[in-house]
Amino acid sequence: MIRYLSRTELAERIGVRPDTLGRYKLPEPDAMIGTTRGWTAETIDAWNAARPGKGAGAGRKPRSQEDHERFSAEANATVILPNTPIPSHLTTQEEMDAYLYAVAAVESHGMISPIPPSR
Repeated sequence: MIRYLSRTELAERIGVRPDTLGRYKLPEPDAMIGTTRGWTAETIDAWNAARPGKGAGAGRKPRSQEDHERFSAEANATVILPNTPIPSHLTTQEEMDAYLYAVAAVESHGMISPIPPSR
């Protein structure tokens, strides 16, 4: 007997919630019973391995833990950026630190890490 995956099982297999499947262009089902679709595990595994946009956000390469740690260490090591004027509307040390952190992130990597430096 052939075993077919339901939408719930398909979602679990690829690591998403079942309601998220509505955003995906799923492969043609391997079986239909009335209006209920079913897929073999092989069909889903092949589709999932080849689908575009896998990863963090529409095809961007996910940042490795090593890259994240290196970036965080570099940002934490940035104490002062000598040629970076601090806008006058930033009055607290916390606001100035956050601003310098963001500037350092953009200058060194072209992006801002989602985790600010720890104090």
